[in-house]
Amino acid sequence: MGSKSDNPFKFWEELKRRKVIRVITVYGAAAFVIIEVSNNVTDSLNLPDGISKWVVIFLGIGLVITILLSWIFDLTPEGIQKTLPVEELQTEDRPASSNSWRIATYISILLIIVLIILNIFSVNIRSAKLSNLQKSVAVLPLRYLSNDSTRIHFCSGMQEEILGHLSRINTLSVRSNSASERYRDSDKTSEIIGEELQVNFLIDGSFAFEKNIIKVWIQVILAETDEHLWTNEYQEELSDIFTVQSKIAKDIARELKVVLTPEELINIDKKPTENIEAYNHYLIGNYLFNQLTDDSFWKAIDHYQKAIELDSEFAEAYCNLALVYFQQMGWFVTPSTDYMPIVKSNLLKALELDNKLGEAYYMLGDINFLFEWDWDAAEKNFSKGLDFNPNYAEGMMEYANFLTSMRRFDESIRIVRRIIELDPLSPVAYNELSYALWHAGDIEQALEVIEECLMLNPDHQQTVWGSMVYNTELGQYNKALSIWEKLKGNNEISEIPAYVLGHAGQLMEYVGRREEAISYLNELNRRADEEGYKDTFPQALIYIAIGENEKAMELLEQAFMNRNFAMAQMYISKSVDPLRSYDRFQNIMKKMNFQ
Repeated sequence: MGSKSDNPFKFWEELKRRKVIRVITVYGAAAFVIIEVSNNVTDSLNLPDGISKWVVIFLGIGLVITILLSWIFDLTPEGIQKTLPVEELQTEDRPASSNSWRIATYISILLIIVLIILNIFSVNIRSAKLSNLQKSVAVLPLRYLSNDSTRIHFCSGMQEEILGHLSRINTLSVRSNSASERYRDSDKTSEIIGEELQVNFLIDGSFAFEKNIIKVWIQVILAETDEHLWTNEYQEELSDIFTVQSKIAKDIARELKVVLTPEELINIDKKPTENIEAYNHYLIGNYLFNQLTDDSFWKAIDHYQKAIELDSEFAEAYCNLALVYFQQMGWFVTPSTDYMPIVKSNLLKALELDNKLGEAYYMLGDINFLFEWDWDAAEKNFSKGLDFNPNYAEGMMEYANFLTSMRRFDESIRIVRRIIELDPLSPVAYNELSYALWHAGDIEQALEVIEECLMLNPDHQQTVWGSMVYNTELGQYNKALSIWEKLKGNNEISEIPAYVLGHAGQLMEYVGRREEAISYLNELNRRADEEGYKDTFPQALIYIAIGENEKAMELLEQAFMNRNFAMAQMYISKSVDPLRSYDRFQNIMKKMNFQ
């Protein structure tokens, strides 16, 4: 019994005699340093996490080999010799402990202790710093690494889905897709992008296909220092793409120290469809829609309809089908409201299938506002959109426009400033801010905002048009005329949007160029006769300028009957002030529930 209990101690003494313990200690210190260096190099050079894992594996294998060698051999002044069993040694033959080994052991132990302490402190400091930073994020366009261009829409779709998942997390401030898209193929540094978008964290990565396998590389970058906080690779069958999307979103949230609510987890894990082919058509539709041309819009409609045919319960497909028709009503030179029934029916179907689809509520609120003039319903739906998707800049823009039109200027300005946080470089957001400030009576600040926007985007048509309108209303006709000449450029008047042409016609009359004002009026009438253009508000503006108020009133009544979008702005529009005293005008205001 006594000999058995002594065996462990004898074995320990033998390990010490063969210097195995010292070798393990020295090896451990060296391995600790190597692992720390590997982790830092992997982060700084943006290398996959797998490299660090392989370093640990090789070091583990090396430890086993080192232990075996240290058991069998010993390093002596005479060189490397095989270690004899203790039974074969005489007491006087047993080697004395080497001072060099003892010193190396002590230094290694001290080094390990120091490294552990430093590592703990650095991790805690870094963690505290990251926790204190505002959780502002931009999801940059993913790089497509495959040669098959027919599947590139999956890459764009992956980025949009990651952004969509993150934008629905209330504790995150996520920049809009349009803001991130500016940095596709950009060579700007992380620091510059972070500064321009006013974010602390960037999500970057790439996407590739290998036959029917999708491969996604995602990394979280601290924008200020370009430090790569976390990198991971995802590899799954295409049929599991939704699992990959939700896992990426949850992993990013975890790395940003964000605690997800149960409802947010449910939303992230929710699959938009079980039919991967329907999803394929949906992504192609999105890809085409983002090209913003008349031809691409119609092609997008075709793919959304195919997605719905394959999955009649695909809520997002109904929503985006409504969106593309909605854009058709106001995007081009000759817009139309003919598609409104299609838009609304698809939105209602989308919400029937998913009553938490924020984008659909925003659009439905826009219909209530611009077409139906149901202000209470508009407020209700815009508010729901904001609740379900607080980072959807495009929808928030429409909500702000509604609030401005209702003379709720403080609320509108607050929302627009939030939009500018989400997309600091958006000219549309600055236009909306100047529009709210202008009608709130803060003329000086409105002009400052529009000038700031022109410095960022000197050729943005809507911004230049807004500047022309403001200067016209201030009576600064020469400046307004200079702006109009820039806006018109070498374009034929048939190529200029109707809303711009109406205000340009007003300006021509005010500067004494009635002949040109009449030519613009004739062009608008031609569109009405030949192209079926039903928005008569631009013509009314020109008739007001030339003093034919009765004719202008008649066209305004037609605009009311046709439910033209511009009518929703009548409560605040300065352009129609000469008609406000008319009983017919007041009657329109009453019917629109403005009074």
